[in-house]
Amino acid sequence: MGTEQDYYSKGFDKSVSNTHAWRTAGNSCAYVLKHLKSTDKILDVGCGPGTITTDLARYVPYGEVIGVEPIQEFVDQGNTDSSQLNLQNCHFQFASGDNLPFDDNTFDIVHAHQVLLHIANRVDVLKEMRRVAKPGGLICSKDADLETSQVYPANLCEVLKSQFLAKSKHSSTHPQAGRHLRQWAIDSGFSPVNILSSGSLWFIANEEDRKWFGNMFKDRALHSNDSLVPSNPEDDLKKRQEVAQAWDEFMRNPSCCYYLMHGEVVCKK
Repeated sequence: MGTEQDYYSKGFDKSVSNTHAWRTAGNSCAYVLKHLKSTDKILDVGCGPGTITTDLARYVPYGEVIGVEPIQEFVDQGNTDSSQLNLQNCHFQFASGDNLPFDDNTFDIVHAHQVLLHIANRVDVLKEMRRVAKPGGLICSKDADLETSQVYPANLCEVLKSQFLAKSKHSSTHPQAGRHLRQWAIDSGFSPVNILSSGSLWFIANEEDRKWFGNMFKDRALHSNDSLVPSNPEDDLKKRQEVAQAWDEFMRNPSCCYYLMHGEVVCKK
């Protein structure tokens, strides 16, 4: 089973991908950046649209970054973007996180962003990430704790939170992934003394941020393949419209805010 195949179980979906393409190394894996050396060889597992991957390449000008993804559209997009950005040290290839096509002890850094959250075989993937890391190398993962989603005012919280939690009710997505990361790392063979844990927060409140974030997730609610009520198409349509209307209110109301906690681990091999 591939690292992102559960998440994109119905294939490539642009309205979903668009909610991932804003991510960069700076805004999504700052906890990793302080560990990087300019010569590092980095593997980005389940890289999605590759925006983090290409940004990481700028931090290792004398190293290399490889993004792997079991969705061919993302691989093609990543290689096109890398070429357009003139990044000679970055490329993408088709592969799944539980069967990485690399020798043991190959990478200085093995990174995954919001991947373990969405897969059933997360411990197997962590073991595989550990295998391809060099001795002394770092395995890094950041994952949302979806149940910590909160929205102000309260009348919007339940309906908007339901969009983020819907997938956890009908797939392998784990609604408490962020708080489980340390345990999954231990289960995959890391000693607790070699696991550095941290956390970070999404906080969306300023007008520009509310409009950007709200429009992304409104579009996803209305147009993605993500069913909010899979058992009933009519109820699903009503739920999509309800969520979209709530995002409209979120964007209109200057007092609104949204936040979500994430867990992070840096594990030394």
